[in-house]
Amino acid sequence: MMGAHSPIRQLARNSLWTLRWPARRVTAAARALPQFLVIGSQRAGTSSLHYWLAQHPLLQPAAIKEVHYFDGGLPGKEVNWPCGTDWYAAHFPFRARLPVGAQCFESSPLYLFHPEAAARAARTLPEAKLIVLLRDPTERAISHYFHERAKGREVLSLAAALDAEQDRLASSWQQGSYNSPDFVQKSYMARGEYAPQLERWLQHFPRSSLLLLKSEDLFVEPRRTLSSVFSFLGVEDVSAGVVTTLHNRGSRTHEVESGLRTRLEAHFAPHNERLAGLLGGAFSGVGHQW
Repeated sequence: MMGAHSPIRQLARNSLWTLRWPARRVTAAARALPQFLVIGSQRAGTSSLHYWLAQHPLLQPAAIKEVHYFDGGLPGKEVNWPCGTDWYAAHFPFRARLPVGAQCFESSPLYLFHPEAAARAARTLPEAKLIVLLRDPTERAISHYFHERAKGREVLSLAAALDAEQDRLASSWQQGSYNSPDFVQKSYMARGEYAPQLERWLQHFPRSSLLLLKSEDLFVEPRRTLSSVFSFLGVEDVSAGVVTTLHNRGSRTHEVESGLRTRLEAHFAPHNERLAGLLGGAFSGVGHQW
């Protein structure tokens, strides 16, 4: 039997999306904008959370999971941000067809890391709620590295990639080139430095609009984590009926030598402390379990 996420089904969905896109653009003014966003982080379970939330009858996902509007788009793809709000709205359902109490959403994990995404989101969706998944940054960096290796986009060893990261990202930081391949794909350590990323979002949104979740909790206790999300969104808790199959799981088969893991843990230690200071007691375990 052909799986729900097989390459053939994905190709069929992409082809159907291409055919329907012109009509969606024309009808954009009649379509909804999202009430909440899943903004990251990458390799932290955002795909699983997205598809689990989409099983709720009142939570309506965008037509594609990662719209990449506020971050401008992925390397080599269309630059999305200049396309405007109508372009963004074209990804969502018609307002008139939504059930009473429905909320639209999308999940683009680059939003958390992208330096300009928070300000853009605040201009377009000032009342939006935000959901953030934070994974142990050492585990996240390792997962990210092997994801890039599997995609054929990383040729260096893990140690060499960590050594090269600062130089790889330097021109992107200096030139504001935040959609370059290196910035998006080779930011193994930078993406796990969570505090400054969250600070950017908190400059534009109140703390009460953010729900921070630990990926480890999502993986181990998915229904309990879903219950907290449904409560945050103010919708009925249907977690007991959600099929919690993991999506976009990593395929790492090689162990990472202890010295590299120790190196990463030492790098992230002060960043975790800064995160704990930023969040206070609102995110139990930060700086301790990590």
